[in-house]
Amino acid sequence: LVGTDFQLSPYGRLHLGLIGRYQLRNALLAVTAAEALREKGWAIDGDVIRAGLAAARWPGRMEVVHTEPVILLEGAHNPQGAQAAAETLRTLFQDRKIVLLLGMLADKDVQGVLEAVTPLAEAVVTVAPPSPRALSAEALRQLLPHTLPSRACHTMEEAVLTAAAAAGPQGAVCALGSLYMVGAVRRAVQALS
Repeated sequence: LVGTDFQLSPYGRLHLGLIGRYQLRNALLAVTAAEALREKGWAIDGDVIRAGLAAARWPGRMEVVHTEPVILLEGAHNPQGAQAAAETLRTLFQDRKIVLLLGMLADKDVQGVLEAVTPLAEAVVTVAPPSPRALSAEALRQLLPHTLPSRACHTMEEAVLTAAAAAGPQGAVCALGSLYMVGAVRRAVQALS
């Protein structure tokens, strides 16, 4: 979970500092753009491309912030982003228990996000993101499938601890639904260490 390795002609094996299939697609687009700039006279050689891909970081996008359990920060807050996150979670954690830590703004397509991510979850912990537009943790929990174990939490610290306990040391927690949660979850995760 420290990046993605892939083959690309004529560069050979490359390392991307990000995880997720959608990040690989973004990397291929970046390489194509660098090649187009090179054709226009820019001095961009293969070593620069390699270094740029390896150094790529995108805080809050499939960012691993803890390892036992794995806790990822994912800012997906619309159905398309949630589908990309679900695809990545399915690929990377197919043999692990996945717990979602969800918080969303009330004016987002909440149902679309839930439809994309809840099928892969074994449990869901809800929390209100730090925003006046936040959907309450209980209101979000009420929108989940009733067969899915869930719990609404009042604070981010409580939500992180609850999700981590539900996942267990070998599981994975993905905190998603709002970019407003990224900093708050990051701070709460520090309490686990």
